Amino acid sequence: MPRFTFIFVIICFFACHDDQDMMMNEDPIESIAYCDQEELEVALIGYIQEQILLLNVFEDSINTCLLFDSGQLLKICNEIILMNRFDDNENKLYLQLLDSTEFVISGPDSNPEIEILVDPFNRNPLCAKVNLTSNTDLKVTANIYSKDYNSIDMTTSYEIKTAHEISILGLFQDHNNMVELIYATPFDNLIDIDTLFIQTDKVNIEPYIEVIEKQEEKMAKGSFHLISSLSRRPVVPYAIDHNGEIRWILDYSKHESLNEWYYDVGIEFLSNGNLYFGDKSTSKIYEIDWFGEILNTWDMPGYSFHHNVIEKPNANFLVTVNKPEEVHLNGKFTVEDHIIEIDRSTGQIVKEWDFKDILDENRDVLEIFVIGNYIDWLHLNSVWYDESDNSIVVSGRNQCVLKVDYEDNIKWIFGNHSGWGENRKGQDCNQFLLTPVNQEGVPYPQDLKDGYENIDEFEWSWYQHAVMLKPNGNLLLFDNGPFRNFDNSPNYSRAVEYKIDTDNMTVQQVWAYGKDRGAECFAGIASDVDYYPVNNSVLFAPGINIFNGSNNIGGRIVELDYMTKEVLFDLIIVEPGITFHRVERFDFY
Repeated sequence: MPRFTFIFVIICFFACHDDQDMMMNEDPIESIAYCDQEELEVALIGYIQEQILLLNVFEDSINTCLLFDSGQLLKICNEIILMNRFDDNENKLYLQLLDSTEFVISGPDSNPEIEILVDPFNRNPLCAKVNLTSNTDLKVTANIYSKDYNSIDMTTSYEIKTAHEISILGLFQDHNNMVELIYATPFDNLIDIDTLFIQTDKVNIEPYIEVIEKQEEKMAKGSFHLISSLSRRPVVPYAIDHNGEIRWILDYSKHESLNEWYYDVGIEFLSNGNLYFGDKSTSKIYEIDWFGEILNTWDMPGYSFHHNVIEKPNANFLVTVNKPEEVHLNGKFTVEDHIIEIDRSTGQIVKEWDFKDILDENRDVLEIFVIGNYIDWLHLNSVWYDESDNSIVVSGRNQCVLKVDYEDNIKWIFGNHSGWGENRKGQDCNQFLLTPVNQEGVPYPQDLKDGYENIDEFEWSWYQHAVMLKPNGNLLLFDNGPFRNFDNSPNYSRAVEYKIDTDNMTVQQVWAYGKDRGAECFAGIASDVDYYPVNNSVLFAPGINIFNGSNNIGGRIVELDYMTKEVLFDLIIVEPGITFHRVERFDFY
């Protein structure tokens, strides 16, 4: 069960009659004098109706002065005041004028109530919800401090209202975390600061994590990495900071329907700030918040989920799926060779791509998995949407990368030229193959085209993952490397970028990284690559069985400068199995 903590905070209202010090913002104070009772009544009614708070009350020999949150100082002639009384318990001024007209003017709430719920859904012990209730509108800022309490690690602010639900994320495990709450009026005048200490438990995962290199001043924005780990079942994704500290996990092991959760590729971020993933055990798409609360689900009747789901700019989902009872030309049932689009608002499936109709399903130049009566001839593992021409770029690990439109027309095929034939529509797939060329546009020899040879300037990708298009339109992917040149040696993985000329149907390799790192960055499956345009850097993240020294294997997260290839961040994770399939850089707030 979540722990419940109630804290009652006494905020000292700084309207002291004998003290004119005010915690005001930097805006100038507007002074207005009132000696006419009717004019004063109109003004006070306006302040009360607009709920502008009273910050201070003080008197001199001729005036009673009221300082309001909006920056106005009302100087009221004492001769028109019959009585004024400030109630410290209520934080209200009771003002009676000569004609006995009474006004009650409120100050900021001096006693907001705080309720702290650590891990409210029993899924993430490194988070808390702080429910704050006040009698008057407040702005609230939450500062989450570093582990040594010497600096602010994260800050988040909340809008003006009387009830706040404050998300405290990224807490340190097994630690008494320090959180500072700053209360301000609607006009940014400081009311008080309260300090909370939130004790967390130790998390139930213990990967070995070591930071090898860290140049935070050069790294891309984002203080955390979201690790879509596959080392457990149900899967337990987690987030680490740049020091390798685990700051967030999500454990659905006690959930009634997600206790066998397996997202395959992993968790991604929706444009609205929430998280989303597909689940193989339930074949649903889920939208959740950082606490693990399920906000929405989408079914896919007639299909089952595998690998990847992405959000389109129009908010629809593109999903890699299986379609049961689909049959290969050889008579076996096929798997992992369909993509669908789900309308996010209606839940309806609005498009299907069946790649048996698009590619040559009989091509068998790479390793094809056959298990019993099932054949994995394509193995779709990622999809990317190209808004520029309303098409999709997909990775079929056992065949190629290709671009296809919404009428199932092939735009191009990126992959070695060996063994291509016709698709079910009778089209010769060879006509869609991209020809590799050098910087002068000269094609390379046939042995390179067919995948039997490499040169430093060009290599095909082998068993690739995580395809994406950079802002310049170039193709970026993780080249895993097994069966390279139809052999298993040498073994290395790469982040690699290709420039595609659709007019001339050519492809040029323009950038690559990883070959020289050999075994320490070789991952035969899974893995991720990303591009950060703000600082022009690349994420290179081999996710399985990389050699971390002393016979330890796991994954690695590398960020490097695109131009110089200087390593800006390098971190190893030792875990069994597939350490991760995806890594996402992010901030909680």
